[in-house]
Amino acid sequence: MLVLVLLALVCIVFFIFALAIIHAIVGIVLFLIVAGLCAAAAEYFLGEKQGVGQTLLIGLIGAALGVVLAALLHLPSLAIAGLPIVWTIVGSAVVVFILKLTRGSNSRSPRRL
Repeated sequence: MLVLVLLALVCIVFFIFALAIIHAIVGIVLFLIVAGLCAAAAEYFLGEKQGVGQTLLIGLIGAALGVVLAALLHLPSLAIAGLPIVWTIVGSAVVVFILKLTRGSNSRSPRRL
């Protein structure tokens, strides 16, 4: 009987641990989706077009940059459902603008091998 109770407790702890891991993974995936959409919005507003991987990277960098800028300037958090969507778009726009400046004016021309 004691073995069954211990086994049930181990199963419950394992189930709670599995739920915590699933919750963390879902949170990361949702954050990546939101960061990608915010970066895509920033790219659209600035007239740029990047690949999916670059857009996700711009979104992640933009989220960090936007939150840091908001904290440095003592601006409100403007988070929606715990995600800093407004500052992610602002930070992503800054990153896209910097990329646009560094690439120059002929970035739209096709590359030839």
